[in-house]
Amino acid sequence: MFTGIIKDIGEVESKKYVSKHRVAMSVKTSLKDIFPGSSVAVNGVCVTVTEVEKRGREDKSIIRFDVGSETLQKTNLGRLEIGARVNLEPALRLTDSIDGHIVTGHIECTGKIIDIKSLESAVKSFFVSAPKAIEKYIVEKGSVAVDGVSLTINTKSATLSNVVFSFVVIPYTLSHTTLGLRKVGEVVNIEPDILCKYLLSRV
Repeated sequence: MFTGIIKDIGEVESKKYVSKHRVAMSVKTSLKDIFPGSSVAVNGVCVTVTEVEKRGREDKSIIRFDVGSETLQKTNLGRLEIGARVNLEPALRLTDSIDGHIVTGHIECTGKIIDIKSLESAVKSFFVSAPKAIEKYIVEKGSVAVDGVSLTINTKSATLSNVVFSFVVIPYTLSHTTLGLRKVGEVVNIEPDILCKYLLSRV
């Protein structure tokens, strides 16, 4: 379980197709207290760390993990190239505060950034188009995780095949997550609010 509060921006070091169903990846990070077996959210995707290599003088570590075929199909991890920057968040501990919202790390789908508008004071408004299937989970003033970042939905509109939602990103979030690097046309991971999903599943 996670909160959508990004703790580090990592860098993809390697990506190797072990088989048609599995990719082995490694990411350079400054996260501490990560061990084999730890859960880490990479662009919002919960992965299990298989190996940790310390980089002494750099005060960095290389974390390695495997990505299965289902994850490759439903997230943007399969699109990442060497050197790509990724949002990282370690798993929530029972003593941690929930500063964002409850995030499971189970991506529902990907969406595409269709517009980015600059507002006052270096604030930006992002517009994302996503599959129609998640429209009922997209609620104005509700929560959503985009590439693992906890955000508040600002506006919502729908077409016959898609739902478009927007969110405003403040300067701190732009500089401390990969959202500050994102461009129109890029694909992002989307996880709707799990509490909203559970509530609607009872209706």
